[in-house]
Amino acid sequence: MLSKNKILKSRAFTYNYNALANELRTEVGIIVVGQPAKKGKIFTAIWDTGATVTCITPKVVKELGLKPISKRKIYGADGELKEPADTFFVDIILPDKVIVRQVNVAELKNLKGCDILIGMDIITIGDFSITNINRKTTFSFRMPSLEEIDYVKQYKKAQG
Repeated sequence: MLSKNKILKSRAFTYNYNALANELRTEVGIIVVGQPAKKGKIFTAIWDTGATVTCITPKVVKELGLKPISKRKIYGADGELKEPADTFFVDIILPDKVIVRQVNVAELKNLKGCDILIGMDIITIGDFSITNINRKTTFSFRMPSLEEIDYVKQYKKAQG
């Protein structure tokens, strides 16, 4: 679990899609813990509320020269136990230059369509919102979390 003291700066970002999005894709930077940001690299990420931990591909491991610190069990969407995965500590730079420090990520060899899967370990340290007005998706994220968002309360308040 990440703690608020691992967040360098409070910020937010929003992505607007021109249609309904079936995935939330952003670019994120990855830095080897202890290295300056300029030594990091940019990779494609998909935000996945079904993933409990953030995962990276062997490509990320190779390009950054990451060294494993341990192994962990990884379960697929079908609940089946996959082979134990190597884990690494990295710093992740989200859009708008928000840095999440010392994220324990797992290497997922069969990850397709992206280099990084942003999991609930990162999503739960902020506020995550998806809206779909006029058949266009807007995805917004801020951290740390600032308030409870409750659409039912908002609706009731608007109704008077």
